[in-house]
Amino acid sequence: MSLFKDILMEDESLFRNEEILDFDYLPKLLPFREDQQEHMAECIKPLFNKRKARNLFIHGVPGIGKTACVQAVFRELQEFTDKIIPCYVNCWRHETTFSILSEIANRLGSMYHRKRSDSAMDAIYRSTRRLNGIALAFDEIDKARDLDFLYKILDLRKISIFMITNKEDFIADLDRRLKSRLSLESLELKPYNRKETEQILRERLDLAFIPNCWDDEVFDLIVKSTFKLKDIRVGLYLMQESGRSAERDASRRIEKKHLDKAKEKFIDEFPIKSSPTTEEEKLILRLIKNNPGITSGELYEKFKKGGGKLSERTLREYMRRLESQNLIKRKLTSKGFRGKSMRYWLDYF
Repeated sequence: MSLFKDILMEDESLFRNEEILDFDYLPKLLPFREDQQEHMAECIKPLFNKRKARNLFIHGVPGIGKTACVQAVFRELQEFTDKIIPCYVNCWRHETTFSILSEIANRLGSMYHRKRSDSAMDAIYRSTRRLNGIALAFDEIDKARDLDFLYKILDLRKISIFMITNKEDFIADLDRRLKSRLSLESLELKPYNRKETEQILRERLDLAFIPNCWDDEVFDLIVKSTFKLKDIRVGLYLMQESGRSAERDASRRIEKKHLDKAKEKFIDEFPIKSSPTTEEEKLILRLIKNNPGITSGELYEKFKKGGGKLSERTLREYMRRLESQNLIKRKLTSKGFRGKSMRYWLDYF
């Protein structure tokens, strides 16, 4: 009998390659998105013949592979030719016209004056003379402070523009002249179904962990949670944190107790780690976590005391958005001297 056979030794790990679970990791193959990648490639292909390319508006809920699809297409484009340069810009990290144009110039390897946007634009012009074209992806474009860079970029002509956002109605508010010049096609990415969700997570699990360290029941619970929230990153996060929790316990098996610890940590970490969630959304989620069943009126008062600056009406709009993402749930109650009110709970799992 061996009383200590299930103990993980100091020099051992449950992880084969933990980076496989990073949100930014790009697999060699992106399953269930072949048609969408083909559509993106078709928009770029006219540049090979120095013809006018097509522009694309890519939208869908968070965590379903919008960015990964574009990056996979750009990776293949870069491997195939040096006559068309792919340039990916995240407009949350680069939110001003100068910062966005500077990032494009840097990716093209162009020299420019570091404090002038017109110098960056001139550098981009110079680069396009030696190329068949540029494929540009502006991720999280709704986070850009202004869209002046688009007017400047559209003068280049030898370009294909991808605009990526979670907000389906983003283009509805664009200036009419800008919409006309962009002539955007629309590509919506739908959430993965349950079978697809399970296969994607299974492939990541097999690559990230050593064999036979997961209980099937625990993995099934992760698939269930991931499918409910329609966000593959949920599963990646829960697998990684469950594995880390098991290692802290020196356990050779990842069990339900490790998943439970990961879920508890998820409530505090995931909205911050997964996306540029606003400070207001983070505050709302933490208030509901600490006050389960809180009424809408009580929530607003605590929100204001916690430093929140939103009006009550805007707060309700934020609440509706969090509810649509299956992050919170509500129930009508008669609690309160004013009559009926809404009560809120977290609804992650």
